[in-house]
Amino acid sequence: MLQTLVIILIDGLRYGSYLFIVAVGLTLIFGVQRILNVTHGSFYAFGAYLAAYLGGMWYDNELPDFGGFVIIFLVAIGVGVVFGVLIERGLLKHLYGKDEHIVVLATFAAFLALEGVALLIWGTDPYYFFQPMGMLGNIDIVEMTYDIYNLSLIALALLISVGLWYFLAKTIWGRMLLAVIFDRE
Repeated sequence: MLQTLVIILIDGLRYGSYLFIVAVGLTLIFGVQRILNVTHGSFYAFGAYLAAYLGGMWYDNELPDFGGFVIIFLVAIGVGVVFGVLIERGLLKHLYGKDEHIVVLATFAAFLALEGVALLIWGTDPYYFFQPMGMLGNIDIVEMTYDIYNLSLIALALLISVGLWYFLAKTIWGRMLLAVIFDRE
């Protein structure tokens, strides 16, 4: 019974951490810009496919193992910056002040278009980028084996939540951001 509860707790924390990390970004963007941008799923997909593709090339050439983590980090930042600027300048700046329904429809259309582009580039076959996860190893908790990579996301989500709380509650920039969220003027 205790083993089952521990397994449920760990799995819930893992999946909750994934959702928390994604939701924080969406919540901050919606809170500041009042734009419900649903293209973030495409950003995630492009980043994942690009990281898996580049990581596969990296490990096929037998380069140092740690480079996989660098690829993940740089691709996440690069895709976020490039797509963020493209979507903001090409689409969102024309939608400020419009009805929320129009904004959701427009960003959903952009999401569908980007999904088509991803399928065109990478096709429908899955790409696997397991080497960084395997490098960190596994740990046995109550007779279940968990990879440390996924468990580290629990710590990352905790770190993000504490850092975000500190930024919003204790810094002048955070208080200004909260002021903008509650009153744009």
